[in-house]
Amino acid sequence: MTHGFVEILIESTAVQAMVGLNASGDTHKVYPVIIPEREKPPYICVRVTSIRPIECKGQASMEEIDSVTIDCYALSYKDAYTMYCVVRDVLDNQEFTLRDGTIICPRIKDAQDVSEIEMLQLGRRDTYCVASSYEAEVTLSELS
Repeated sequence: MTHGFVEILIESTAVQAMVGLNASGDTHKVYPVIIPEREKPPYICVRVTSIRPIECKGQASMEEIDSVTIDCYALSYKDAYTMYCVVRDVLDNQEFTLRDGTIICPRIKDAQDVSEIEMLQLGRRDTYCVASSYEAEVTLSELS
């Protein structure tokens, strides 16, 4: 479901204004799971940390609860926090229908600053990050 959150965030003009375009100028800097090695902040990284299907008796489940982490990176703490606030405003307690018909209803669970040690382990010197976690009720349009 990572692609769904990336789709939602990239389509937000507020997020577009915060992250800008990548070096190639072909997409806004909202990435699924892996940030390109040479990318410069600000940017957002989205990753699913768990998917819990809702059990259905005798048939495939078309509903699930996804846990998603969204990391907002910037060169200043103020910008990272502001980006987190923009992302939260876009996502929290909203309902989205994706192009494929999947419905996503995210709710924020928590957020935290990423420590300097963690940033160095990620190879992101002189970069700040605010990580937020969401739980999303997801209704799949089809299993594929």
